[in-house]
Amino acid sequence: MSMNEKLIINTNLLRKEPEFKTYTCVVEKAVPVPTEEFERLKHAPMCNNHLISENLNSMWYGNGVHHCLLIYDKQQGDGLLIESEGAPYVRYAQFIPNAKLLYENHMQNHLQELKFCCPLEINREPECWNDEYEEISSYEVSVYESEINRFIEDFTMPEEKGRGLMNWYDKGNSVDEKVRSAFMSVEGRDGELVGVITAKIYGQLTEEELEEFRLYCEGQLSDGVGQSLEQRPIKTPDGDIYVSFWSSDESWSECGKYPYTELLTLILFTGMRRGEACGLEWEDINLEQGSITVRRSSYYLPGLGTYTDTPKTKFSKRIIAINDKVINILLSVRRRQLELGIVSKRVFTYRNGKPLNPSSVTKYFHNFIEEHDLPSCCVHTLRHTNASLLIAAKTPITTVAGRLGHSTPEITLRLYAHQMSEENKKAAEAIEKML
Repeated sequence: MSMNEKLIINTNLLRKEPEFKTYTCVVEKAVPVPTEEFERLKHAPMCNNHLISENLNSMWYGNGVHHCLLIYDKQQGDGLLIESEGAPYVRYAQFIPNAKLLYENHMQNHLQELKFCCPLEINREPECWNDEYEEISSYEVSVYESEINRFIEDFTMPEEKGRGLMNWYDKGNSVDEKVRSAFMSVEGRDGELVGVITAKIYGQLTEEELEEFRLYCEGQLSDGVGQSLEQRPIKTPDGDIYVSFWSSDESWSECGKYPYTELLTLILFTGMRRGEACGLEWEDINLEQGSITVRRSSYYLPGLGTYTDTPKTKFSKRIIAINDKVINILLSVRRRQLELGIVSKRVFTYRNGKPLNPSSVTKYFHNFIEEHDLPSCCVHTLRHTNASLLIAAKTPITTVAGRLGHSTPEITLRLYAHQMSEENKKAAEAIEKML
């Protein structure tokens, strides 16, 4: 077997080492460099280096952990793991064979999905050349979702296969590093077809990075690939159509899972109404006592937007005990807000810190139900499920009514009479068996 057929590892072998000690090292930032630059660093690590100087905040030691900068050869793949102790040159370091492969595999296994949604403008080609193009509503055109997506996939250039729209970004900044790919498509949401940019993100985008990425996508869809796409006919069973990704500032919105999954889980565990959960503020939560105080509700009206008012009735103002599961969910939301740089008294917000529109929660839930082929239901079903589970667990009806914010236990009994009758039937059968 020749050398070319064998595994080759670039490393440094130590002679007669009495023990191999290892230390916990966390890669805070990875910087790919050309081979020539990596070789210079490798052969002169004690010389001042601009990459080390520019990334001193990514290197420190604390609680027994070395936080390091990884500089790797983007062609050959080897790297240096560096902790400079505040110096502009290498003080602590280790040569890492195949560092690029290790880092990229780690990134691939820790990617998060982020989606931007926007309205579409869709026109049908006229039958006669001198007729005007017919604009089609986004609801009517939802039947063409598969045709449009197939066309977009075929329209993708070979060099875009890996990173999609990010192939043309090429700024070498933090957005370029974190956003590994971004692909355009269309999706049906509440019966309406919308344009979508689906991105794979490594780590968390700051508010500035998120805005930078959004503006880049907007530019690509209005003047770049989007402009080229809208000039090409897409064949459908009912004739050719033209699709334009509308990208006005006000119309863009994120359509990812956060914070909807956390909010919906909270409703399921507490029985809160949708508006009550949207209106929840951090001052309403007592983590030490394990309780939530319902003081307000969030609503939406066209022309007025999202606004806050008192809950449904005076009995809706109440204190709900919460368990460790709910506490952990709330803590994770708090951590996520800190990571995203969100400063808000509200628990559930968009990434820009603005209060959630309750209608967006409903839209997300309906899409989730459809995507996972689940039985049709609404957000309020989660509240009913909570009540049914409490009744099935033999919780006193007065306690159930209090947690739900009903004015009297009679309302709870009337709403969940079917559940009570089932339990009553089971009790009768149990007595029959005993006797």
